[in-house]
Amino acid sequence: MSGQSQQQRVFITAAAQGIGRGIARAFVAAGARVHICDIDQDALNAMAAESDQISCSLTDVGMKLRSKPSSVKVLSNWAALMCW
Repeated sequence: MSGQSQQQRVFITAAAQGIGRGIARAFVAAGARVHICDIDQDALNAMAAESDQISCSLTDVGMKLRSKPSSVKVLSNWAALMCW
């Protein structure tokens, strides 16, 4: 990831713990702006406090897609996504 993440925006689901958390930290370390979502608000807040390059939203991606204003806002603000 060295150099590739500069100025990129990354959206990571289930990112407040485990592998997702490690991936989010790696992208931040490489210079990317990262938006994470998870079902654990406390863990999200802890991740967001680590860097001003991390934003977060409480989201359960396992649920059926719903037209919630907060979800639509996040996706519209993060139109350029990096997918794995």
